[in-house]
Amino acid sequence: MQIKIISFNPEIFLSDFFVGESNSSLSIVYHGKEKYYPINTSLANLSEKKKIKALISDDLTELISIFLSMRGVNNLNILEILRLLRLSKFLNISFLPESFNKYDRYLPILELPSEIINLAETGMIFPEIALSLKELRNQRDFIEILKSFRLTFSEQKEVLSFFKDNKETIEMGKITKKEELLKLIRNKQSPEYFNLLERFNKAKKQLSLPKNIRLKETPYFETKDLKIEITFKTISELKDRIGKLKENIDEKEKLWQEITKLI
Repeated sequence: MQIKIISFNPEIFLSDFFVGESNSSLSIVYHGKEKYYPINTSLANLSEKKKIKALISDDLTELISIFLSMRGVNNLNILEILRLLRLSKFLNISFLPESFNKYDRYLPILELPSEIINLAETGMIFPEIALSLKELRNQRDFIEILKSFRLTFSEQKEVLSFFKDNKETIEMGKITKKEELLKLIRNKQSPEYFNLLERFNKAKKQLSLPKNIRLKETPYFETKDLKIEITFKTISELKDRIGKLKENIDEKEKLWQEITKLI
């Protein structure tokens, strides 16, 4: 093992054993069969440099151990964990945490297009969603949406479901907010439910309930039940808010009746 300055040559540098980027100015490089395999620096980053300061060894397992000590096991992202798991299949890497084994089912992500891998590495797509993209017909449209909006897991699942069920595309040029996207999709997927939800929310807004009192429906209006949620810290606050709720019902009884008939 030695530290030396080497020149980057795309013909002899390969990415077979790349694990993940690190902030270190020192590149960890495996040397074997007259080729160089960087572990903690991508070929794209290396190509921007003329000279590279590298820790070089022909012992790949030892270099992986050094990478982990520099990077920190708890700081690894899911793609780095998957790359390490893949390496462990043919290397004797006994020092990987047992907890890594639960990520085995996500290994197929490494076979997906690099664009999807990059999204997973930056946390812009959830692993479960990434696994579902392999057979998706409108994969390009879905990727563009992920690049445009930061979606929660349930929102990604909802958009994915839309593309699986529909052949049509979404004109992203007309959408500037995540809420607009989800509204469009929900309206196309369940027009009756979405129409009812809009009417319900509009009527609920007209009630002008205090901020500590909320009127809530069951998910997707599965039942006709409605729920009142009151936030309070003391019995005095509770009594006060129940009183204000009663006043609101008395003053706007007709509107309350309309809301109950909606569902």
